[in-house]
Amino acid sequence: MVDIGEGKEGERVVVSGGGGGVGCGVGEIGKIKGGGVVGIGGWDEKMNLLKEEWGFDEGMK
Repeated sequence: MVDIGEGKEGERVVVSGGGGGVGCGVGEIGKIKGGGVVGIGGWDEKMNLLKEEWGFDEGMK
């Protein structure tokens, strides 16, 4: 995300497993870099956590 992906401001990042430990970190890096973040999780409660608690822009199953 930092070295290889080289996320840039305004780009959108889709994070598979967004509710896991690594996925949350990747989402946070995406937000710090100024991009939008979409997290993929397994159930509705996880989608709410992605958006409300962890700052992702969207969540999807």
